[in-house]
Amino acid sequence: GDDAVRDTTDATGSFGDAEYVTSAGDLVEVDVSAGGSDPAYVVVGGDRLSDGSPTGFLDVLRVTGDTTITVNTRLLGTNASTDAVYASDGASVSSYAHGAEHGPETPVEDLDGFDDLTLVDGETGAAYGNLSALRSAVDVGSNPAPLAPQRYRLLLGSGNVTAHDGTIQLEHRLDRADLRLTPPAFRERVDVYTDLADDVDGAGSVDDLLGPARERDAITRGDRLILGFEATGIWGALARAADGDPDDRFGSSGNLSTAALNDLLTSDDGEILGEGVSLTIRQTNTGMNEPPTELDLSAVTGDTDAVQAVYGPPEDLTGHGDGPTPSAFYLVLDTDAAAAFDGTLDPGDEYAVTFGLDGVEGDRYRFDRSGGGPADPFAAASATDPDVDEQFPYRALDEGDVSATASFSIRAPDLSFDDVTDDGVVLVENGTTVTLSGETTLHPETELTAEFVADAGDTPTVETRSVEISENDTFSIRAVLSDVPVGSSVSLELYEGTSLYDTRSLVVVEDPNDPTPLAIDDAPGNLTIIQGDSLERLSVDVRNDGHVDGVERLSLDVADGALTDDRRIRVKPDRTSTVAFSRVTADLEPGEYAYSVGVGDDETNGTLVVAPGPDWEPDEEEADGEDNVIDDSEDDAANGETEDDADSEGVDDGETGADSEVDANDSAAVGEEGDASTGVEGDDDTTADEDGSDADGDGNDADGDGNDADGDGNDADGDGNDADGDGNDVEEGADDDPSEPRTAIPLPLGIGTREAVSGTLLVGTMYIADHWL
Repeated sequence: GDDAVRDTTDATGSFGDAEYVTSAGDLVEVDVSAGGSDPAYVVVGGDRLSDGSPTGFLDVLRVTGDTTITVNTRLLGTNASTDAVYASDGASVSSYAHGAEHGPETPVEDLDGFDDLTLVDGETGAAYGNLSALRSAVDVGSNPAPLAPQRYRLLLGSGNVTAHDGTIQLEHRLDRADLRLTPPAFRERVDVYTDLADDVDGAGSVDDLLGPARERDAITRGDRLILGFEATGIWGALARAADGDPDDRFGSSGNLSTAALNDLLTSDDGEILGEGVSLTIRQTNTGMNEPPTELDLSAVTGDTDAVQAVYGPPEDLTGHGDGPTPSAFYLVLDTDAAAAFDGTLDPGDEYAVTFGLDGVEGDRYRFDRSGGGPADPFAAASATDPDVDEQFPYRALDEGDVSATASFSIRAPDLSFDDVTDDGVVLVENGTTVTLSGETTLHPETELTAEFVADAGDTPTVETRSVEISENDTFSIRAVLSDVPVGSSVSLELYEGTSLYDTRSLVVVEDPNDPTPLAIDDAPGNLTIIQGDSLERLSVDVRNDGHVDGVERLSLDVADGALTDDRRIRVKPDRTSTVAFSRVTADLEPGEYAYSVGVGDDETNGTLVVAPGPDWEPDEEEADGEDNVIDDSEDDAANGETEDDADSEGVDDGETGADSEVDANDSAAVGEEGDASTGVEGDDDTTADEDGSDADGDGNDADGDGNDADGDGNDADGDGNDADGDGNDVEEGADDDPSEPRTAIPLPLGIGTREAVSGTLLVGTMYIADHWL
């Protein structure tokens, strides 16, 4: 049937290509040369597939001259006008099915511009009254949905249009081509880029947009956020929404109309085109009862660079034709103005991006044909259930939703130097060529210059250098500071273009990695503390030999963690501070304990002797061994035991280390940080009677020699052994019980009210036979 009629006239005409390919729902350009046949007709469809089934669509175009016809395949078979469906670049193109004043039911004789058209039955010669009758002859009815992905024949010729053997032919056929619609494709990935505002504002192409952009999901506030999507089958609807001229269907020269994009997208308030295409950008880390910030393209008003949509050629979705239809588009958003959002984009905010096509398994998109005649292209209905939401027109029966997702976060613009003190002073090494480095959130294309001003030395210097920002969020500045003396200050000013961006103070040091080496200058080697007292007499001197304030952790450890203290101290340059551990209490059993004090890499060690306090009692284990020790359960005076008033020790509270500071978090609790460190220096005071005698001190020693000869202390003969004076002491050399020999226990310290041994000060105690007395 296809070759039944051949052109036998001298008329000429042709298509530019044998095949035109695009995704169903997109645009395709068809080149037609009909100058040698005026007028010429182009028959779209009206043939059969190789399995014998009809292609399901038929239209007849009248074309004069040479032209390129841009076909919007999403609108074929609807009530859209000729200009919307078959846009021409200048020559006249008329459509029978999509006339502005007529349609498939209009009689041939009533058509404007089709005076010479005849629709004929090729077997009987009878004329068909309109296009609908001709369609019925080849089993083509009204289109229930947008044209399906398949092949549709294009015929170019002149003369009668005839129905022959179930297909449509032209009386004088000049050429044939095929329109092949492929199934729409969808990329399940969203690309996230960022760039400077000046680099992307007004970008007219994808190359201009992405050239300086960086692919990263941490977006610095003030920069542009660029989101890249790719899908086919949506561009016919977008072109219809944009309603642009034939040369600029999607907006302004490579830019997609954000209003058209908003019309296409599914929103919470409903759909305008009903295409089942959705795009959401929603904050994911909101606080309690705080609404999330979301994308709202309907809020974009006027012509603004704060929101742009740029379209481009296929990137990953290839093989869908070479026509004018893009497949990728990019949404460009100003993170500072946030004009396309219903709230602000603040540092720390996190967002999820979802771009998707809606589908319902077991159902398909259908036109709403309840009004009769050609359907509105965007009046959607379900094929099976009127309550089903609108779907993407090209999802198959067995296909549901499909989506692409991404995420991004907003961060503050920041530039932080590596070697910096807690006060924000930047440390720089003295040398011929030195490098300052650090981390930054600034875009690598940011143009910063650094200006160093040094007034110290023989001659003031001013040096300007560029700031190099790398791809891995780091920066570096090279400078020459060899003539600047160590310890001198340098002013650093950073400029972005001609605007001051930041200022910093620098100090030249010998070693930026260790600019303030704090060291312990003095600490007691041995110290005795009464049980329960504070360690205020345990103080250390900390020295700073550097050129800037030194801030370090000062830590105390007694008996492997039994007592600890940790605080942050500050010492000014070339000064020494005294710090005491007055907030630590000696809550330990009497005895000797090793301690250590450390700051930075320096540490010193010593011995802490804890003497019994006034309320100290032996533990149960010691009490059970009373048969082998002196009985001190009664007549304490017989044992020569004395009590010293605490005030007699003469301990000086010391003086405050004026150069010492502690951060505001140092409180009285051990291990916390406080506002001011207290340095206590103890004075070594002694009392008069250090020999242990009690001449008349109510300690029951009559003559003061310590032996209680007749002082009612129960020592009958005054030799200190209480031979028979009921003081529970046997004769010298005798045992309490011969069956249980006494064990000789060495005394670690001398006996007396005060005894100094090897630098250890013991006040008012004796240690005899496993007991402190």
